[in-house]
Amino acid sequence: MITEADNDSWTRLRSSYGTTGIALFLGAGVSCASRLPSWDELVRRLFELKLGAETGGFNILRSAGFSLPTMTEFIKAKTSADVNFLEAVREMLYKDFPCKAVRITNEAEGARQVVAHVESDNATLAAIYNLAVVRNPTGKLVPNPRVLSIVNFNLDSLLEAYDTARNLLNPIRGRRCLHTIENPAATRIFNRTSIYHPHGFLRFDRRAGRQEKEATTSVLSENEYYDFYNRPTALFTYTVLSLLREFCCLFVGMSMTDDNIRRLLFYSKQERDESRRLSGRRAESQPRHYAILQRCNSVAQDFLTTTLLRLSVQPLWVEEFGEIPDRLGQLTKDSLGK
Repeated sequence: MITEADNDSWTRLRSSYGTTGIALFLGAGVSCASRLPSWDELVRRLFELKLGAETGGFNILRSAGFSLPTMTEFIKAKTSADVNFLEAVREMLYKDFPCKAVRITNEAEGARQVVAHVESDNATLAAIYNLAVVRNPTGKLVPNPRVLSIVNFNLDSLLEAYDTARNLLNPIRGRRCLHTIENPAATRIFNRTSIYHPHGFLRFDRRAGRQEKEATTSVLSENEYYDFYNRPTALFTYTVLSLLREFCCLFVGMSMTDDNIRRLLFYSKQERDESRRLSGRRAESQPRHYAILQRCNSVAQDFLTTTLLRLSVQPLWVEEFGEIPDRLGQLTKDSLGK
């Protein structure tokens, strides 16, 4: 049941979107309708691929309380040094993806397959794209200036592939509207919205495997996590902190239970609070960020609400994830006056 408090929260988000713009943070829930695995399922697949399904080892280790990064570290340690681990991740990531065999660039048929799949099966991804990319008066697809940046914690390239496909099929051709920052050597492109992939970026199209077009490392295993989050000046850690500190951020498809994300939220809030204190300003009266979450039992909901508010994140509760496309669509319509 939608409460008055829920509506107030959405109203505040629409206000932030319309006045200062927002940054989008995307998680596995955005890709699941395209038959891509959750992180839990991805590690399970890797475990079975590398160590054998008959061992039942994944369930044993998970029930014993071992984390997914620790289990991934174990899988890597057991993988032969001459095996490309990222290629195994790509194989398991796109194993059930309906469009994994298409070649998008300059191939209209491949583009049609991707667009048809997203628009028929993954309404959430389509809605996110339609929020980040709008049509100008001539019908050309252009970046939405109110979506300042996108941080995608998924490894997949679905959003970028959909952008390529939509522009290829658009009667009024322009250039792609989104640009992936896949590694520290990549640079922003004027008049494109940057997508940062902190955990890695693996393509499925004809550029798959080209080092200059995707990430050459990932952040999946325990040691990779330790290194990644212990380098505050590294590209992705610094960028995520900057976005959290400077902008209103909307989390979509994320459970908000990851300790590393919550730690960055804590640090960014701590910095803002200290800055306001030193300048004599009052503490922020409302949460700065928003997270779309599915309504759950009262204990879990109270737990998430209480702990997220302490990190300046306002939960936006929905009864079903199927509500998200309409909610994002309304966000765009309200602010652009459509």
